[in-house]
Amino acid sequence: MASQPKSNIAELRRSLKLTQLELSQKVGVTETTIANWEKNRGGGLEIIERFVRLCEALQCRAQDLISYVPTPAIPPVADTSLAGIHKDLGVSEPAYFSNSDESIATSPNRAPEKGQEQPLSPG
Repeated sequence: MASQPKSNIAELRRSLKLTQLELSQKVGVTETTIANWEKNRGGGLEIIERFVRLCEALQCRAQDLISYVPTPAIPPVADTSLAGIHKDLGVSEPAYFSNSDESIATSPNRAPEKGQEQPLSPG
C-alpha cells in the first residue's frame, strides 16, 4: 500500500504554543505559506519531503547541509562627483567649478551678465 506524506507542522507548532504568524516570522515566510504547509497545499510539503530524503541519503541533519560564512564588507560607493574625482586623483579642483561668487565672475567660460557685455577681443 502506497503512503502519502502528512504534514506534522501544525502539531509541532501547537506543541510549542506558536501561532502561524509567530512561526512564519521565525522562519522568514508568510503566514499563508505556513498554512499551506500545514494543509499540504502549494507543493511545499513535497519540497520538505525531498529535503528529508536528501538528509537521509547523506546521513546528516538539516543543519549539516549548509554553513554560514562571514559576508564580505561592501566597499563604500565611490564619490563620482567632479570634486570627488579630483580628490581621488589628488589634484585641486579648478576655481571656476567652485560655488563662490568670485570664481563664477572670473570663470573663462561664463557668459557676461546682461548689461555687462564685454568687447570682443581681436582674434
